[in-house]
Amino acid sequence: MSNTKSKFSTAFTKNGTITQFTEKIPLVGHLTATVQALSGNPSQAKRALATSTNGLVVAAGAVGGYILAGPPGSMVGGALGSAVGIGVEYGIAQTIKDMDIREMVGDVSLGRFARSMAFDGFLSGLTS
Repeated sequence: MSNTKSKFSTAFTKNGTITQFTEKIPLVGHLTATVQALSGNPSQAKRALATSTNGLVVAAGAVGGYILAGPPGSMVGGALGSAVGIGVEYGIAQTIKDMDIREMVGDVSLGRFARSMAFDGFLSGLTS
């Protein structure tokens, strides 16, 4: 039972599973980044800022596309937002000094672009 308690309590640490999950949620991740920065964890704060900003850019692209052209526009906006979001994430990731943390974000491979644009575009159209 004490093992379960320790796993739960570490989930909220600077590299814990719950912390890293919240970092990926737009706006919530920005709050997580603020908490990380105030806690003296600059690399984790930038990781949170990078991933949550990516998600925010995708959401903004999807909403903007929907406003302009309905569900098809949402799909295109989400896909384009994904490409821009990956670029923004990469730019922020390059400022992370801790190489172990930097490797967790900022992948700009062609495979990631293709997967993210397809998935985010599809998901944006599905939710509109």
